[in-house]
Amino acid sequence: MMYITKEAKQLKQDIYNFLIFNNVKDIYEWIDFTKKDLKLYLYKKIGVSNIWSDVDNSNKLFQDVLADYLWFNDNKIFKQTSEKEKVKKGEEYIEFELYEI
Repeated sequence: MMYITKEAKQLKQDIYNFLIFNNVKDIYEWIDFTKKDLKLYLYKKIGVSNIWSDVDNSNKLFQDVLADYLWFNDNKIFKQTSEKEKVKKGEEYIEFELYEI
């Protein structure tokens, strides 16, 4: 069993809320997530108020939530790029794009 911190649980819920609020299912309806040979590329950019945060800290959690929300296995992600930028406290964000390759 995997232990998840209170902060990680909150981040997971925040990501779900973000995906729902932004109608992500509608945006990516053109991708056939049931395709057996599907290969995806995930680009993610985060704005962090703590510049010491690693760029990859949220990768797996974000990837898992996105895959769960869009009903696909995250092993379909073959390529991933992550970027970060420093922002003021309270202005943190996540942007992402998902492509079929």
